[in-house]
Formats: sequence, structure tokens, C-alpha cells
Amino acid sequence: MPTHRWDEDSVAEVLQALLPEEAIRRKCLSFFANSINAAYVCAADRWGVTLKPNLLRLNVGKIEVFTIVADVVHCLVDLDTIPNELREREDIYLFGDEQDWSLGYYKSVPKSVCCNIPAEVLEEALPLVQRTHRILIENAARTGRNPMTKKAHSPNVIDYLSSYLGCEIPQPTY
Repeated sequence: MPTHRWDEDSVAEVLQALLPEEAIRRKCLSFFANSINAAYVCAADRWGVTLKPNLLRLNVGKIEVFTIVADVVHCLVDLDTIPNELREREDIYLFGDEQDWSLGYYKSVPKSVCCNIPAEVLEEALPLVQRTHRILIENAARTGRNPMTKKAHSPNVIDYLSSYLGCEIPQPTY
């Protein structure tokens, strides 16, 4: 098992590499922590955080709901509640099933839509996705837990985020 699962210094290194600008990183990780709290409230035992050298991901139920990769956030939202101002932005890319968006990006969560947000517009975009992302988390929490979520969960990420953000963030209750 890679050491970045347990070592908080390695967590910090990965996050700094993914989002080098401190202000953007703090804003994004605060949003990530809020997503974790929402997942915990909806289904305390059906979510997990995965850290890899090239990404940080929050899984809820059977799907990923929020992933941070180098200078981009991959945020899942609910098709029916996407605000028009988000749909109209040319710097944010929304996509679902190519034939029928109502089928969703993930078939297990109908009407799930992927929203790719470049780091340079995170500050203005995250407030636009907050409500629709929360609804997507609620929908994803209704699906069963992916069998790999528990094994892939990185508890030191939660510890690091709690320390970095100065707030208590729960661990899953498997």
C-alpha cells in the first residue's frame, strides 16, 4: 500500500502539486470538506476519500462525486438543478451520457452530470455548483457502497483536512 495513504506530509505534497496556488487550494478543500460532511449526513457508511499521486477523490455510494486533478475539479451535479448561469459559462464543461443526458454520467445515479471546472475559475464557480452538487450527493448516497470504497479510503486525508482547515471532519462509520 503506498505511503501517501497514511503520511500527512505526503497528503500535503499531493494537494500542493494538484492545486499549487494556496488561496485556490484552501477554497477547493473547504468545498471538498463540505461535500464530505454532506455525504456523512446522508449515509455515514457509504462514502470514502481516495488519494493517489495524481488525484484526490470523494466517492459516495457507487460513484465519484468530486475529484481534484491537476488544476481541474471534476464535480458531479444534478441535471435538474443546474443553475442557468453555470450552463451558460464557456469556461466550464458540462457532460453526461452522449445520447441522453437524463441517463446520467453514471447510470447508477440518473441525471448525474459531470462538471469540469478549471482551477482559475474555482472561486466564482464553486458557489454556483454548491446546491446542485449537494443534491447529487443525496442521490448518490441512496445507492449501495462500492465494495472498493472502504479499502481505498485514506483516513489521513481526513486528518490532514481537519488540521489544514481548522475544523472537525468526520470519518466514515464502516
